[in-house]
Amino acid sequence: MFFLQPSSAPWSPWDIGNYRWSEAFIWIAIVASLIVGVLLFTSYMTTRKKPILMWSLAFACIWIFFHQMIMGGTYEMLTYMEDTSMFGMPTSVLTLLIPVLFAAGLCFDYSEKIGKMFTGIMLFLTFVYLLLALENFPFPDKDIAMPIAVFLQALVQLCSVGLVIALPAMKKGKLGPRAITGIGGILMLIPNILISLIAILTALGQAPIINVATEYSRIDTIFMIYPFFFILGVLCLIYGILGNKDY
Repeated sequence: MFFLQPSSAPWSPWDIGNYRWSEAFIWIAIVASLIVGVLLFTSYMTTRKKPILMWSLAFACIWIFFHQMIMGGTYEMLTYMEDTSMFGMPTSVLTLLIPVLFAAGLCFDYSEKIGKMFTGIMLFLTFVYLLLALENFPFPDKDIAMPIAVFLQALVQLCSVGLVIALPAMKKGKLGPRAITGIGGILMLIPNILISLIAILTALGQAPIINVATEYSRIDTIFMIYPFFFILGVLCLIYGILGNKDY
């Protein structure tokens, strides 16, 4: 294929380097996230606004997670906890915390009470996911522990992204930044649905992705377009948050 990068390693649909734009787009998005995260945290130190703190942490988590993903060279971190080392486990959990932190910032902006309630529930579900995903956790049946963990991962992500889409529409202020924030949520939602579906089917054993060429093709198609959604989603969130003076 014209867009495939030459490689001596066996081809894998999970390889970030399959398409030339993948790493470039991801790098642009995560460097921008790091810069904005630092600026927002600096702003938080003077304003002490909880929404700004949540968003600064969300952008910082984008940098940490996707930097490690690029270094690993595989998209597998997006679907399940691949690395169970002391550093790998917290990094994998960031797939849940990134949308949670964006949504938590919007919840705190809407209502302090709702923000605390949402953040507490999502952190509890994230902790349960972490326990279920651990290899040595004494769960009665490990065959169902991982499907439950992956289902929780999808639930937390989709609920959080849903709020990122809905809450800006309920806020007063300029339509442009609010609409762009919601669009950023939509751009996060679409690939998350596809990736969550892959993870759930794989965990349930209904999609033998290691052996079936058709599944290889579907996974490769998703990850071929993923960087486009990712960079546009991040840029929309940056503009939506920085462009709204009320935030």
